[in-house]
Amino acid sequence: MSQKQLIKSLEQLPAPDSNAAKALQGKCDFLAHNLISEIHNSQIAKHIAQQSSVMLEINSTRHFQYMKSFLELFDPSSFVEIFNWIFRTYTQHGFPLEYWQTMLPQSRFILRNELPLKDFRQIDPIYDWLMEHHDMLIDLSLNNKSFFENTTCSSLKDEAAEQQQRDLHQLSKRYTERLLEGNRAEAITLIQREVDTGLKLEDVYLKVLQPAMYDIGVMWQENRISVATEHYSTAATQMLLTKLFPLCLESEKKKRKMVGCCLGSELHELGMRMVSDFFEFAGWQTRFLGAITPSESLLATIKKEKPDVVCLSASMYFGVPQTKEIIKAIKSVSKDYAPKVLVGGLSFNLNPNLSEAVGADGFSYNAKEAVAVAEKLCS
Repeated sequence: MSQKQLIKSLEQLPAPDSNAAKALQGKCDFLAHNLISEIHNSQIAKHIAQQSSVMLEINSTRHFQYMKSFLELFDPSSFVEIFNWIFRTYTQHGFPLEYWQTMLPQSRFILRNELPLKDFRQIDPIYDWLMEHHDMLIDLSLNNKSFFENTTCSSLKDEAAEQQQRDLHQLSKRYTERLLEGNRAEAITLIQREVDTGLKLEDVYLKVLQPAMYDIGVMWQENRISVATEHYSTAATQMLLTKLFPLCLESEKKKRKMVGCCLGSELHELGMRMVSDFFEFAGWQTRFLGAITPSESLLATIKKEKPDVVCLSASMYFGVPQTKEIIKAIKSVSKDYAPKVLVGGLSFNLNPNLSEAVGADGFSYNAKEAVAVAEKLCS
């Protein structure tokens, strides 16, 4: 069965009502604790690599968070794609394929015991579907790269541009190699030297640093580098952006304002930081609030700063429902004032239709496009 056929079969399930997702609110950590205990007591535990124990704990919580998000959004295309990515990633990190034959029934058993029957009945068909299509999902994951592994920047067309693209690709690879060697200073100096000789910041961000971080993310997924190396590389790139940021301030400033952040438990702030810097390039006044921004802090900043545009990022799928909640709050922040809201991040790149589902005014695939969409929304 193809991926399209899997999505179509999932679409045939009855859409759950909102109470099913509410039943999971605040319970994901507790449910994950029970699931981990059951897995440790099962036969499959001895087949899970010892180094994967931390991943088991984190992703047991995420499993229930993903389920809660699917119940809220009923987004079959993203759901199938995410399970493709999860299966591929788990396999690379020491989980046997048989893990899912234990984990899925155990998850359903725990939910049946912990949720009111009427709410469990909304969730039960999804687990039926997952277990019925288990082998097909595994086959998909073994034979098809996920969307997140295929994420690339757009290519250039004419011959001169193609040569420039090749040069930037090689620069990105050299930058990645320095980071993987642990040579942060050399990596940063490499990019700064190119900027000093005329390389545009726009190209640095979109065609050097962004591809490098995508490559490093895929290397972690394939278990070719440790999570420590991935974190080191991300921190080094953040340091580089800090060093480059003063160049953003050279742009002539406009009156327009932008506030950008990553909500709730969203830790992936690098993309939003790049977005904020691109707005600075374009002369906007920006307020970048960073990762794990509480909703109350964001709303307070909006009331104080009165930005023209608010940019929200959700790399992890379970951040999408929270984006919907905060957009509703932003729209009601004032009777006579409400900024335009622009969303982005890998979850929205996977399914741009989610931007309408959460009530956003616009969506962009990358930092450069975000500025263009914002300018159009404010014109």
